[in-house]
Amino acid sequence: MKITRSAILIVALSIHLIGQAATSSQITRQGFRASVCNITELTVSYTFDEAYSEPLISSKMKWLAGPNTSPDCLTKLTFIYLKIARPDGSIGYIKLSPEIVSSGQPFGPAATESPVWKNLICDSTAKSARCLTENEAKPIYAQLPRINSFEVVAEASIVQQTTVAAGGRSKRTKSSDDDFSAEFSFDSLLEEAIDNTIEPTQQQVTEAEAAPGEEPEEERISPEEQARLLALQEQELAEQAKNNVVILINTKLAQYSTPASPCESDRSVTNSVNVTGTCQMNFRSENKHRFLCEDDGKPKQIISSSNADLNFARDIDRIFPLRVSESGWVALTLNLNKQLGLTDSGDYKVNRWQFTTDGSQLEDMETLASSLATLKSYCEKNS
Repeated sequence: MKITRSAILIVALSIHLIGQAATSSQITRQGFRASVCNITELTVSYTFDEAYSEPLISSKMKWLAGPNTSPDCLTKLTFIYLKIARPDGSIGYIKLSPEIVSSGQPFGPAATESPVWKNLICDSTAKSARCLTENEAKPIYAQLPRINSFEVVAEASIVQQTTVAAGGRSKRTKSSDDDFSAEFSFDSLLEEAIDNTIEPTQQQVTEAEAAPGEEPEEERISPEEQARLLALQEQELAEQAKNNVVILINTKLAQYSTPASPCESDRSVTNSVNVTGTCQMNFRSENKHRFLCEDDGKPKQIISSSNADLNFARDIDRIFPLRVSESGWVALTLNLNKQLGLTDSGDYKVNRWQFTTDGSQLEDMETLASSLATLKSYCEKNS
């Protein structure tokens, strides 16, 4: 699921969690070819920002198909690489993953992603390309020059005409115990990818086009190509899930307040997350309130913070179903495989981590839950 432009607006308005002013621009390229797609014109709009010392990039695109090119020639595995001039005069590439729309359609919804610094600026568009280290990438990202060109890599255009053979597959469902299990969040998401990627498809040849007595030939993808495309699908799903978690927790779910009680003021809760890799995240929560029942009658400011450095390949035992209270809050709880010292001093150990927010943000919490489950399944599978 893509995070819509409302998330981007919240990022822009967030109190100074931003390390630099957002930079937005738009580029158009005309008359070129990407894989088997002839492109008359493609325009990409992008915004570079930074939140909690992590890069934050949003992008959207629109395009017009050229001769002998179907409106859906560019598939969801099409990526745009912005070309930048680095201080040493060499060319660097920043990868964008916008929502791919059909030819002739207006801009699609803005897709927001938060790549790790070490994967932000690379030497080429190849998957094996060398990328700059965090220390090398940060100063370049902070003062990016004007970008005048980009490359389009349509990795899955070879299967653009495939048909869905398993039309009877069910939509995503929750598991029998109603938790957000691996089957719900990851394997079910892959069903569509598998249907559209590795099912052998018949070449679209009508009877009138086929020679008399000849059967239409099948165009098959090699096992190696099937494996590569499936691995790519898995990686993209996990990256999108990671981006969802970063954007939601650092923006829409960043602030939450609880009602006051006789001896306490309302409690302000601030959430944040830092990412060091697709499978490694550090969650932090800070609580502030005033204690109103001191002996001297003066309110006392209470501040407490906790954090959890979680590896999704090994640290999460279970993601519980969402709890929705009658009093108007929604909670999502992660059951951990071990007790962690969650306070800054490390003297308080628990085996759970909880996200809580107002009931009006139930949909955002559902997205967070499914994204966390997707990461859990992907990381456990690839650890």
